[in-house]
Amino acid sequence: MKKYWFLLAFLSAQVQAQEWKTLKIDEDVSFGFPSFYEEKDSAGLKVYTGKDNVAFYRVTKSLSKNPDLFSWETGAVLLHYEKIRDSIQRATGMVLHDDEVFGLGDIKAARFTFRDSLDSRLDRYSIFYLNGHLYSFRMEGKRDRTPNPWDEPFFADIAIGAPRAVPIAEPEVSHMASFPVVYLTWLPIILIPSIALAAIVTIAWSRRKKGKSGIM
Repeated sequence: MKKYWFLLAFLSAQVQAQEWKTLKIDEDVSFGFPSFYEEKDSAGLKVYTGKDNVAFYRVTKSLSKNPDLFSWETGAVLLHYEKIRDSIQRATGMVLHDDEVFGLGDIKAARFTFRDSLDSRLDRYSIFYLNGHLYSFRMEGKRDRTPNPWDEPFFADIAIGAPRAVPIAEPEVSHMASFPVVYLTWLPIILIPSIALAAIVTIAWSRRKKGKSGIM
């Protein structure tokens, strides 16, 4: 009888493993997710939702870029993470259980956990900015499947590419500022012929004047 229970448990584990797959949200980010899921664009976000027998999962990516926030600007990014955390807490009414900043590849990411007042449900979030887009990974469940919940495949399987450098626009040069450089370069070429011409005209005028004086 024990053999049958062992076989059943083994097959169940295999089925569960087969129901988890790797998705690519774009060329920069991939993650593990239940095989049966929904994908849609909504309210400026690309959204993936799915669930298994342990939790509900939601992944989002902002479709537009925030031109002022990039992953290497640590101070600005961390301040924005705090605003997102506080906004979620206000919207859900849940209690902040823990939060931290951690390294994900070459960038700084944030993760935090909320619990309801009855301690019967917990929501875990992992968020980060990459190349101007905000990515959010949310896991909602009643219990942790592993001693360290951040070791869950949903979080542990997140893979990202290296942040791309953002080209910095060249400062606009004033035409007035460029005047001395441009025109001083050409000044000798313009002045030398002009001075020579003026000298020739002066000499010719002087000789003509002297010639007229002699006739008189």
